[in-house]
Order: sequence, then structure tokens, then C-alpha cells
Amino acid sequence: MTQPLSFHLSLPAREALKAGLAMALTCGVALGLGWDNPSWSCIAVAVVSMPTVGESINRGFHRLMGTVLGGLIALGIAMLFPQDRWMFLLCLSLWVAFAAYRMTVSRYVYVWFIAGYVGTLIAAYIGAGPQGLFNVFTARIQETALGIIVYAVISTLIWPQKSSDELNRLLADLLNTQKTIFNRYLDLMCGRGGEETEESLYATETQLAARLGQRLQAAEVEQFEVYETRRWWRQTLELSQELMEILELWRESLGELHDTDVAGLFTNLDDYRAKLLRRLDLAGLSGEGNLDVIPPETGLDAAPDRLAELPHHARAVVHNVQLLMERMERVSRSLAIAVLMRSAAPGPGPAPESAGARGLARLPDEDSLMAVFHTLLAFWLAAFFWIYVDAPGHMMFVVFVSVFCVLALMGQQVDWVKLFAAEAWGAFLGGLLYVFVMPHLSGYFELGTLLFVFTSVLYYVFWHPRMTMLKMASIMPFLLLTGIQNKPSYNFASFANSTTGMLLAIVFTAFAFNFPYPQRPEKMFMRVTKRYFHQAGRFLERFAHPAPPRERQSALRASLDRMQTSAAKIGGWGRSIDYKLMPDNPPERTSALVSCLNSMTYRFRMLADAGLQALPLKDACRTQALEWEAAIGKALEPWTMGRFEVTDVPALRLRLASLEAGLEHALTSFPVENGDEAYAGASRLLGSYRALYRAIITYAETADGIVWNHWRESRF
Repeated sequence: MTQPLSFHLSLPAREALKAGLAMALTCGVALGLGWDNPSWSCIAVAVVSMPTVGESINRGFHRLMGTVLGGLIALGIAMLFPQDRWMFLLCLSLWVAFAAYRMTVSRYVYVWFIAGYVGTLIAAYIGAGPQGLFNVFTARIQETALGIIVYAVISTLIWPQKSSDELNRLLADLLNTQKTIFNRYLDLMCGRGGEETEESLYATETQLAARLGQRLQAAEVEQFEVYETRRWWRQTLELSQELMEILELWRESLGELHDTDVAGLFTNLDDYRAKLLRRLDLAGLSGEGNLDVIPPETGLDAAPDRLAELPHHARAVVHNVQLLMERMERVSRSLAIAVLMRSAAPGPGPAPESAGARGLARLPDEDSLMAVFHTLLAFWLAAFFWIYVDAPGHMMFVVFVSVFCVLALMGQQVDWVKLFAAEAWGAFLGGLLYVFVMPHLSGYFELGTLLFVFTSVLYYVFWHPRMTMLKMASIMPFLLLTGIQNKPSYNFASFANSTTGMLLAIVFTAFAFNFPYPQRPEKMFMRVTKRYFHQAGRFLERFAHPAPPRERQSALRASLDRMQTSAAKIGGWGRSIDYKLMPDNPPERTSALVSCLNSMTYRFRMLADAGLQALPLKDACRTQALEWEAAIGKALEPWTMGRFEVTDVPALRLRLASLEAGLEHALTSFPVENGDEAYAGASRLLGSYRALYRAIITYAETADGIVWNHWRESRF
């Protein structure tokens, strides 16, 4: 028998062909319906073409929400100020600035991105009168919806890629990675590990958690079963992220246990390990079993005689580790229960306790306010240039500036030179087709073939996620500037004018976003580091300030979240520094500095946990706590002013020795009648102060190896 002919296309080729087919069909439907701007439908196809069906539908839904919101705002502004140019522009600029602000704090970044510039785009048609403006609004919604629907149908019917297919695998991979990390840390704590856990394990854990979150959001749209159990899925993700945090907090304590016989101190270590791994195994089995098979929580027991032999600062470390282990047990059990409940009782069911409680939004910071300032500055520079100079593209010049303002906030850093070059390349490519190809097309078949081939080739060549900007920059100018219509007319002067306006808008936006200080990576690295220590100082103030427990807990959590966000931004700016231009500070030193900041953040978090659980301190312990707070505040003071290199490390070490002696004295004289619980709480709190101060010394030693003045120098 002869084997049937078959061939296999790679994933990039399949996705590129799907995008090209959707582009051609969308344009054909829009032209067939006689709509005015078929390019809007094509743009919708270009941006919603995501790797999986659910991600595409989610992106399309968010785009439609942003379009409706921005359009309604534009209609409202035009209705209120049809003849008042300055009030019209003022309200429009405030709307774009508000959208920019929401992009920095909201989960729905893409909704606000679309709403911000669509409001300006639709308002630009105010000259068409009320009826014309409303027609533009409805046309934008119709054509956007068309592009979304066409691509959703094609991605569902042709080579569908489902996010739901990966959920259980990603969860199992994440839990297996966390089991590996747990085993490594436990061996290291017992003195059986030769080296610390590789950084790649933590990076893998973080990537898996992020991918699981993305796939879960998409799978809720794809599969009804996932949507029904979404609250249990979300709780599973939240608990996995909490387990990540506990593991890192535990890792920070390992260095302080190197002189302690952990295997002899903790009497049930092997039993603890077996039960925790069993819970994670049950969670990774995607619900195979029942609640009765989940091992109960036992805690990590310390032998009293061995514990009494340790100095008080070592006992404080042991108490902190016990607290973390208890929390780890609780989270692992909740994780197993969430997975079993999700599988055993499909349907809406009762809401999990922590569902939706974490990660709903980001807290505003200085970058949020600067986003508003930069957007308003860029908008008004463009508006004055349009009014008094008559910019290329006229009102569309202001629209282009609005687009690039919100586009700059989609990521942490925008390389304006690369963006300008990419848009210029896209305009050049579109210009070649506009001049030499499109005038010779005689019907839809030829135009559809051009769109299919052009889109498929671009999406295949620029398939890698790192090339997304170049892919979008290659296709967007062609769709925006060529003006696909039923009765096309070609005017190279108009094309060149619009292209000039688009490129000039990048220059205006780049100038605004680099005022009043340049956003070069090394400058922003130092600026955000200074902000981080301001936030650390604010945390200490709130920690020392007496307040009701719930209010105090909320304030401390907000401070810690801001510090963690700043530390992540510092890491991002550090990776963006061009080390070839500044070889005095190699990337290894910068990475070490960021690691120290992350370690310090975990120490602050441990201090907050210890402070919230400890009973009120009295006498010597209270005095000792105040001394630690004063010493930590004094160490942070020069860094809050940006003087990172002004640190006397030997003086810090001497101060640490003095404070440790005071800690030993305070805990030695602790009243026995107060009970073991009060002693454990006091030792945890004072031990957390000690651990934080040691982390500050480590940061000071690392910062001493950075040539900060090299980064402060101006370069052009």
C-alpha cells in the first residue's frame, strides 16, 4: 500500500497563515458591506492574533471594551464643548492622561490603552458634526468587532491552540519545581547541600506561575468547565504564588542557621518533609483522591533541651523558621484542598476564602504621576504645534502623539530610537506597496492576495515574542496610511504628509517623556533605587506608629507591595543598561545589587509578619526594638538622598555587634512569668530586626563595588 501524502507545518507557519487568511477575509467583508474604513477591521485582526484561542478572544474583548469607553467619552466631550476649542482640548487631554494613569494601576492595561487613544481618534472627527461623529463611533465599533469575530472563528476552526489544554500540565510543572526547591532548601538547612539553589530554578518557578495565570485567564473564555471552577483555579494560583513567597522567605533564613545542628534540633523533620511533599503531590495530581487522604498539619517541633542550648539570637531564627514552616504547611494543605474541590465538585459552588483577594491591582507610585505629567505635556505640545504651526497630518498629529503616549506605558521602558527606526521601516515598506503595487490592483482578489501574502510573511518572519514591536511596526503603517477603500484614490503627497506626522509625533513624545529628567536605564536605576529606600523609610515609620491592627496591617502591606514593585522595576532597568558603553559596572554587580534589594524586601516582610503576631513589648525588649529601628533608619538615611556610595561598612558591623549584645541581654532578662508564647514573639521580632540589619550590611558591601558617578555622568 502506498502511504498518503502528508506534511507538517510549524507553529509559526500555521499562526502566520491564520493571520493572513483572517486579514484577507476581514477586508473582503468590510469592503463588501461598503464600510468607510476597512483598515480598522484589519488593524483589529493584526492586534488580536494571539497564540491561543482564549488569548485572542480576551484581547478582542478588551479592545472592544476600550473602543466603546473611549468613543463614549469622545462623544460626551464633543457634545459639551462643540464650539469651545480650548475646553475641548483640555477635556480630551485630561481623558488621555487619566487613561495613562489607569494603565499604571489597573489589571486591564490594554482596555485603558485602547480607550485613551480611541477617544482622541474619534474626537478628531468633530468637524463632521454630531451625526458624522456618531457615525464614526458606530463604524469604529462595527469594524473592530468584525475583525475580532473573523479571527476568533478562524483561530477556532483552523489549527486551534487551546489554553485549557495546558492548565493541568503547567500546574504540575509549577508544583514539581516548588517540590524541587523545597527539597534543596531543606537539605541546605540540614547541612547536606553543597551549594545554594540555582537562580534558574526560581526563574523557572516565576515563569511557570506567570504562564499559568495567562493561560487561566484565556481558558476561562475557551472552556465552560474552567469558567465554572474559575474561583478554585484562581485560588490555586494564588496559593502557589504564596508558596513561592514563603520559600523565598525561608531561603533568606538559611544563612543564619549554618552553625546550628538542624537535624538534631528538629525532631520530626523527616515526617514534616514527607507530609508536605505528599500534599504537593496530591495537588499536582489534579484532584485524584479525596479530602481524607490529605495529611494533617503537624508543625516543626524543636527539642526543648537543644533549643535552650542556643544563644538567644539563634533561637529567634529558629522561631522564625518554625513560623514559616507552619505557614508553608497551611498553604500546602489549602492548595491540595483547592485542587481536590475543583475536581470533585464542578460548578459554581461556594467561593473560596481567598479568591480574588490578591493581585487585583497595582498601587500608584511616582511613575503613575509622571505618566500623567508626560502625557499632558506631550498632548499640549502637539496641540499647540498643530494650532499655531499646522503640523503634518493636522489633528491626526495630536492623535498620533496620544497613541505613542499610551504605547510608551505598555512596558517599563521604550527605546525611542528603535521605535522611530521601526516605524520608519514600516512606513517605507508600506510606501513601496502604496506606490508600486496597490495602484495596479484591479479588484478584491488581488488586494486580498496581497494582504494574505504580506501578513503571512511578516507574522512568520517576526514570530518570536521579542520581535513583536518590529512586527507591529511593519504592518501598522501600511494599514493606517494606505487607506483601503472601495473606491481608492492614491496621493503620494498625502501619504508622505501622514508619514511625516507619525514620525514627528514620536519625536515630540520622546521629548516629553524625557522631561524633566532623562529616562536612560542607568539614570532610572538610580532614581527608582532612591525611591525604594524612601518607601523603606516610610515602612519603618508606619511600623513604629501605633494604630489599630487592621489599619496597621493594611498600611504595612501597601508599603511592602510598593517596595516589591520598585525592586522589580530596578531589576528591569538594570537589565536594560548598555554595559558595553559603561564597562566599569559589569552586569554581575548590578544583578547582585538587585538580589540584595530583593533580599531586603523579604526581610522587611518578615519583620512585618513578626510585628503583627508579637505581643506588645515591654521594658528591655521595647528599648531594644527602638534601638534597632533607630539604627536601621540611620543606615537607610544616605540612600534615601541618593548617596549610595556614602556608607561606612565597618561602622555598620560594629553597630551590629553592639545591637546583638543588647538583644542577648534583653532576651536573657525576659520575664519567665510572661510565658513561652510571649518570649517566642519577642525573639521573632528582635531576630527579624537583626536579619534586616544584616541584609542592609550585605547591600552596603555590594553597593560599595558600584561606580555610581559613572552612571551619574551625562551622555548623549
